[in-house]
Amino acid sequence: MRSEIRIKLDAFIAAYYKQQFVRGLMLALSSTMLVLVGLFLLENQLWLSVQSRTILFFGMWAIIIVAFGVLVVQPMLKLRGVGKVISHEEAARWIGNHFPEVSDKLLNLLQLEEMSAITAENDLLLQGIAQKTVAFSNTPFIQALDWLKHKRWVTRLALLLVLLLGFSAYQSAGILIGANRVFHYQTEYVPQAPFRIKLSPAELVADQGKDLTVNFKVEGSILPESIEILINKQIIRAKKIKANHFQYTFSSVQTQFDFAIRAMDFDLGNYRVIVNHPPQWQAISAWADYPDYTGKMDGECASTELLEVPEGTIITYELKGKYVSQWLVKSSGGRWTSIGGADEKGTLGKGQETTDALNTAKEQQQYKVRANSSGGFVFGMRGKKGLSVDTFLS
Repeated sequence: MRSEIRIKLDAFIAAYYKQQFVRGLMLALSSTMLVLVGLFLLENQLWLSVQSRTILFFGMWAIIIVAFGVLVVQPMLKLRGVGKVISHEEAARWIGNHFPEVSDKLLNLLQLEEMSAITAENDLLLQGIAQKTVAFSNTPFIQALDWLKHKRWVTRLALLLVLLLGFSAYQSAGILIGANRVFHYQTEYVPQAPFRIKLSPAELVADQGKDLTVNFKVEGSILPESIEILINKQIIRAKKIKANHFQYTFSSVQTQFDFAIRAMDFDLGNYRVIVNHPPQWQAISAWADYPDYTGKMDGECASTELLEVPEGTIITYELKGKYVSQWLVKSSGGRWTSIGGADEKGTLGKGQETTDALNTAKEQQQYKVRANSSGGFVFGMRGKKGLSVDTFLS
């Protein structure tokens, strides 16, 4: 059974570790907030690399774990008697230094109690212990702890926490942006420009061989002095029309190409110019399938401009072109009729999803006709840019 003195010493030791726990918890919270706010704002301003943010992320957690382990967990465990804690003798010396009237008497009492545990039935010794215990009964051991210093620490740390919370609320936007990038440390982030650029026209499409003028409209609180256009590692500066308006003309566009724009060392995106090619004839040939009564051997016609064949001959025209979305034919004085590709109104045919697919699928087209009278045919092909025609008689 513990004596009254040892119970009071245990209360003193518990109060000491409670002080350590409270101060440690507030110090850990303050230091953690200070580290997090500082690191997140640092990342928000500097746009660190993946490697730097990786070091930042794991270093941040190492600091937090060490801080809570040393300042919070350790005092809490010692408060429960886990690990090496202050002994009764050490506590007695501490109290003796604070209360001069106690001095070494408290240590002597502890020594007497240890002796009484060894020496049984010593009435004189037990009486001495009882007298000394009564002498210490009115001594407030807990007052030996520096409560004034403890209160000052708690007040300062509480004030620091309030200031950090207020600053965090004021800088919440930057802190959240920086925190997002730190926690996604494996993602590559590109610095955002303080302005944005709109291109006009929105769809960068040019007719082959024609010029394409692109306007760059700048919006934002800060405006760049110049805009750079990057094409195949070549840097071209756009013409400045106004403070927020730049312009550049791509001359005689022949083929599709990509370009990027940059201003104030900010990469502002990649763009592609699409070229509309006019449909182009490549070849026209005709194959004659003569009626049996003529005795003629079937074969390719020498000319497609003027054909003279017996009545009933089946003529197969082979039409070859480039950038074709629709093949058309009409008789003299007639209307256009689709023979392949899109329908007459220019919409896509059944099962065809894009004009690009038509351009590839319809570069070659057959058209069969039975010769039964003199007349002419006009063949045409339609592409994205318009209609190209050719005429020949059959």
